[in-house]
Amino acid sequence: MFNRFAILFSLIISSSFISGCGMNIFSPIDGPSGDEQLMSAARACLDQGDATCALAFYNRMSGSGVDIKQSEGAFSTMYQQGATFGVFLTSFGSTASLAGVGRMANSIVSGAGSSKRQNLWAAYKRADTINNTTTKNFTKFVTSLALTAAILAETAGSDSRVTNGDLVTNATACAALPNNCTPGNHAGTYAPVCGAGTSSLLDSVTVIDLDTTDNATVGGQLNVMLFNAAVSKLSTALLALGSGGSFGSFGSTSGTLAGIAIATLPACYRYELLRLGMVPVQ
Repeated sequence: MFNRFAILFSLIISSSFISGCGMNIFSPIDGPSGDEQLMSAARACLDQGDATCALAFYNRMSGSGVDIKQSEGAFSTMYQQGATFGVFLTSFGSTASLAGVGRMANSIVSGAGSSKRQNLWAAYKRADTINNTTTKNFTKFVTSLALTAAILAETAGSDSRVTNGDLVTNATACAALPNNCTPGNHAGTYAPVCGAGTSSLLDSVTVIDLDTTDNATVGGQLNVMLFNAAVSKLSTALLALGSGGSFGSFGSTSGTLAGIAIATLPACYRYELLRLGMVPVQ
């Protein structure tokens, strides 16, 4: 249920991170030292909307506060890249669906590019050293979701808005096809209208895993395998969290998408993106 995640937000990152009330919950500290003071100073920075300041304090925390340092540090990087929890909540509302990814992408189009990708991947990797399993999976979920949206944002056309026409050759014709893309009809029926066309999200045959890839690959050529790598991890994290309701459905749906043989059936994958409503219609 969505409320479960709303509660988790408040437990993990503090209300100052997602509130818009403008009230300082944490007081700034002059020359903070020790994990408690560094954490309070970092949260005070977030309360003032200064993610760069917050990251500086989180990164000074010792290993004893690793879970807070890494999870809240990851969330601060998301905030810095425009993927705030306000954007998250606005994009998904009370019902989680793949359409929320498209809404989120259109909220963070500004500054889209390889640097944003790399920064959000670095935020995702901060979960590697988190000890608490729930905190680790939640951090992986929100950061891989932000990365998925950021990659999608890079496909936006001259109108700075992502639509289904930015993903395929002919969005209208592709969306009108039956839900039956197979190896037998891929080349003749789906590829002509559901292919990459002029999309900046290129086809690729090289599988990418966010856990084992490197910064150069993440910041390299924008392609569907990188996009799918992010989709795969958000699905895995959601299922590991044992989420139910609409978030559970979101996890299983994104898992189905991630399971398509992209290297040999790229048009089938793009067709599914349209069919599942991940991006707005032109």
